[in-house]
Amino acid sequence: MGGGKIEISNMSGVSFYDCQVWFRDTEDGELNGYEKAGNVMMGESVKVKKLGKFCYIYAKDVRGNMVMTKTKTAYDGMSFSKYDLL
Repeated sequence: MGGGKIEISNMSGVSFYDCQVWFRDTEDGELNGYEKAGNVMMGESVKVKKLGKFCYIYAKDVRGNMVMTKTKTAYDGMSFSKYDLL
């Protein structure tokens, strides 16, 4: 289930490097693919094409360590906070 573009804000307290936004149609379903979002610094936002009803972030932190978030409902204006980090 695709759609237009959605804006996602990084309010996690961690800058996302080489950020990918992964999409799926159900909270724990098969992955539909991802959109490359580049580097999304703390407090910044990025617009990506919506490829499903749910999404999560896969990125690296400043040290090159993996950063992932919980899966959340994908909508325009959404944000990821420190409580969403895994």
